Amino acid sequence: MDIEKKTVSIGLPVYNGEKYIRQALDSLLAQDFTDFELIISDNASTDNTGKICSEYANKYSQISYHCNPKKMGSNWNFNNAFSLTSGKYFLWAAHDDIWDPTFLHVLENHPEYILVFCHYDNIGLNNMQIQTWEST
Repeated sequence: MDIEKKTVSIGLPVYNGEKYIRQALDSLLAQDFTDFELIISDNASTDNTGKICSEYANKYSQISYHCNPKKMGSNWNFNNAFSLTSGKYFLWAAHDDIWDPTFLHVLENHPEYILVFCHYDNIGLNNMQIQTWEST
């Protein structure tokens, strides 16, 4: 059986990300462009990351959760997340990123682009904005 490929694949490697991963997943799920898959590669977390990610994967069909049986290192985990994707476009996400809901639609709306980067804010404790980086 052929599985329909999504337009955007999001690779999210994680290790012990329980503190922020719900916010990251919620912001990705809130995208106004919904033709995406989210591949989570967990590098054998020892906190509640696995429980949280499994909960989301069971609830949302576009999320696939893969937990490594032992810690393999960050390079391996990034490569694993990427190797499990199949979309036309690829995006790295981090367990502590919060995404604007309009982020994913940019490439489809501008086929002449080959790479996209956005402005971003560094946010510290208590959701305090530390610094803003504007795109040009």
